[in-house]
Amino acid sequence: MSHPLVMLLISDLSGRMRGKSVPVRGSEKLLEEGLGWIPANAALTCFGPMAKVENDALGELRLIPAENEPVSFFHEKLEIEQNWWIGKIVRMDGFPWECCLRSQLESALSLLQDRFQLQLEVGLEQEFYLTGRKDQLNTNSLEAFCEASDFLKAYAECLDSAGIEFKSLHPENGPGQYELSLPKMDPLKAADQLQLAKGIGRHCAARMNEHLTFSPIVSSVTIGSGLHVHFSLQDLEGRERNSIDGARISVPAGAFLAGILGNLPSLTAFNSPSMISAERYSPPRWTAYFNNLGMMDRRAAIRITRLGSGSPNIHFELRTADACASPYLVLSSMVYAGIEGLSRQMPCPPMHSTDDLLSGLTVPGVERLPDSLEKSLSNLMENETLLAYFPDEFIDAYLTNKRHEITLSKDFKGQALYDAYMKCY
Repeated sequence: MSHPLVMLLISDLSGRMRGKSVPVRGSEKLLEEGLGWIPANAALTCFGPMAKVENDALGELRLIPAENEPVSFFHEKLEIEQNWWIGKIVRMDGFPWECCLRSQLESALSLLQDRFQLQLEVGLEQEFYLTGRKDQLNTNSLEAFCEASDFLKAYAECLDSAGIEFKSLHPENGPGQYELSLPKMDPLKAADQLQLAKGIGRHCAARMNEHLTFSPIVSSVTIGSGLHVHFSLQDLEGRERNSIDGARISVPAGAFLAGILGNLPSLTAFNSPSMISAERYSPPRWTAYFNNLGMMDRRAAIRITRLGSGSPNIHFELRTADACASPYLVLSSMVYAGIEGLSRQMPCPPMHSTDDLLSGLTVPGVERLPDSLEKSLSNLMENETLLAYFPDEFIDAYLTNKRHEITLSKDFKGQALYDAYMKCY
């Protein structure tokens, strides 16, 4: 590592990465000592200003590395040399802080394993825009690839140097839109690697005078960008538990899906939590409109598919999340909802075509997704069952954060609101 500094990073309640940097020389001390952090940082909104909280100057926390070594990446031509260390936040007694999102995901996965002897494997796909392109051709075109070829090459080289494996990096459906796909892996590692990959992408873009944004909406007329979560249930020996015979959904998988879909109108407060996120939930954008299960239906909340898993058996794709959410919170909230379905032994929800639902089909338990952040937060506050999985301190801090984001967003009108979120994400 030739850069003299290493950055110790966490994903905060607003979905942004924050942290502190220290000299590389002697940084191994972070494993034991950590760095100071304050509880009031939970009130930092995506726009920057902190929500007002009582006793904001009180309290001590420690920011410590989550792994034994940092990740280093470099690009000689762009003069990039960086050392980043994924971190987590603990109290002074060493126990996880209630608002540490990485620790929450660890707890959710442990609960799934201990109570049901199940584990998850996930593959994450993150869409993004390169804005200000000269010729914004779309829909997987060769021209869109060639136009951004220098950036995509540099991005791929930096990911390779960081040891971050990816399945694809290609043009998507929107003008100037692209997608990074990561292979399936342990959920905690997947969230870590996505956080690093997003940061690396923005750093590369800045060095090349590009503007990259993971924001879910960049204008009122463009296709939205999502975070797609491909997931499979496994037993503790790694055997797939999605299906009975490679086609029919298994009993535990059905209960897990039912828990997610039944709680999805509340989960959107965690997995698509910005003032513009809900704009993706209506035609003609290819995102979920209802909390429905669909076979190979890219407008269903959860899609059953065989693509992208490396296996002929079915797996599942949650399509409601976006980059305004921390990937740790996207996954932990999904897991907790799935655990609720398993605990209640819920039957697998029937499949319903999104087209049929849009045409007027009414189905008990299937509803339109919330059309605003305010509605998502309201649903969450009414969902005592889901809230019980999270620490009270976290819920209070999260609601304070999001309510202040709503207040701050009122300063932006029209395209200015989209621009503000593009700067944040």
